[in-house]
Amino acid sequence: MMFLGVKRGCLLLLAVLLASSTQASGAGDITLKALRAELANGGLAPVIAHHPLTTQPGVDLERLFADSHFQRFAITGYNSNGQRFAARVRLHFADGRVGFIRLTGVPGREYRLEDLHDYTTGLSLAGLVAERRWLGSHEGKAFLEALGKTPESDTLAQLAGGRAAPLALWLAQCSGQPCEQTALEYQIEPTPPALWQLMVVPASSLPQTVAGLQKVLGDDPWLAWLVGDAALARQMCPQVDTMLMTTWLHHQDNMSLADVALQCFLATASRDSVSNGPGNKFLDFLSDSLGAATLSAAIHQYFLRRDEAVPEALGDWSEE
Repeated sequence: MMFLGVKRGCLLLLAVLLASSTQASGAGDITLKALRAELANGGLAPVIAHHPLTTQPGVDLERLFADSHFQRFAITGYNSNGQRFAARVRLHFADGRVGFIRLTGVPGREYRLEDLHDYTTGLSLAGLVAERRWLGSHEGKAFLEALGKTPESDTLAQLAGGRAAPLALWLAQCSGQPCEQTALEYQIEPTPPALWQLMVVPASSLPQTVAGLQKVLGDDPWLAWLVGDAALARQMCPQVDTMLMTTWLHHQDNMSLADVALQCFLATASRDSVSNGPGNKFLDFLSDSLGAATLSAAIHQYFLRRDEAVPEALGDWSEE
């Protein structure tokens, strides 16, 4: 089963440059060094091996994350008080997916992992551990059997009985599969928030959901990229276009974010949105970054795809 990340959309801009460096505070921390070394292998198996209960009844945790291979990673947050540590990690997969996880446990060279929380699905090792008795029961075994044989069946929701961990496990199992939509329909509101909510919340709730994700994931340009990608797919750009442009202005090296921010802005562009708010500044800085000709070509390509004329309000940035 593939560890879940999120990938959607298509690129409008021509150049997409991916940063390859990791970052974190506490560069000399022994636990941090160990995490970096193990994550550098491109998989989560070495990290999972530090969990005291690697195998739960009916759930092989090492197998669960066995093919969670990623191309690169960034430790975007880390803290330790000598007794506990917590690390937030962004994962970039070869197929373009991006995911976030949180690792917590007891620090040391041979640290003890107590939880791995996936912010995409809401799945956590601690949640599975808490349900280990149920997973070993008749009902739990029936759920796991159905998960393996008929993951597309909504019978799984009934078998899970409203338990968050089994439902999140179902969603993780269905990542990128035809059963994903069915699993999404039966998820319950997670704490902390999860990225899957971007694809199901109504437009009126999207800003609140984004704020919740920013609270746990920080000012991360790749989070903004995921938000923009979801907004484009669901035609909800008016709810997030200002946030996307503002975030890119603070992370101008991220061309993937620039792309979705531009598309979302163009989807709602009007004379008022260009002259007021961050639209004018965004286009000016994007023109400086890409070059006026590249930005103009991207704007024309966007409206050509929709068989629409370029709005007059964009004239300063769309001259051919």
